[in-house]
Amino acid sequence: MEEYVMEIGYEAVADEVYALAALRYVSAGDAGDVRPALLTRGHGELLRAAVADQFAMLAAELIRLVDDVDTDDMRLTLRSGAVFPSGAVTALRRGLEHVLALRVMESALSGSDADRYASAAEAAMVSLRVMMAGSVPLRRQCHL
Repeated sequence: MEEYVMEIGYEAVADEVYALAALRYVSAGDAGDVRPALLTRGHGELLRAAVADQFAMLAAELIRLVDDVDTDDMRLTLRSGAVFPSGAVTALRRGLEHVLALRVMESALSGSDADRYASAAEAAMVSLRVMMAGSVPLRRQCHL
């Protein structure tokens, strides 16, 4: 039986957070709004702590779907017996990195801005939980 270990990449999460923050900054200027402060690599220590906190929360949320969690290295071992087609574990890892980035943005903001990121993160998590649980096929099926 194959063991699936996913190491969540801090750099991938950080890059997405920087991109989301930059998009938020640019789009606020187009709408004539006051531009928010721009998150930069100079905020790296703060961001590292926020990503670690959000990973710990995500791991706790997924505890029934994994066999092992290493919060120091941001690593998850998927539940024994899980079977994924080629490339699915990479897609799952990337999806979890995306959720972490959205949750970091949510934690840094307030009001409707935070709500948008929270909604996007939860929508992504619904699909990822289903995929991890293996409760439905990865391909769509038509039932008449």
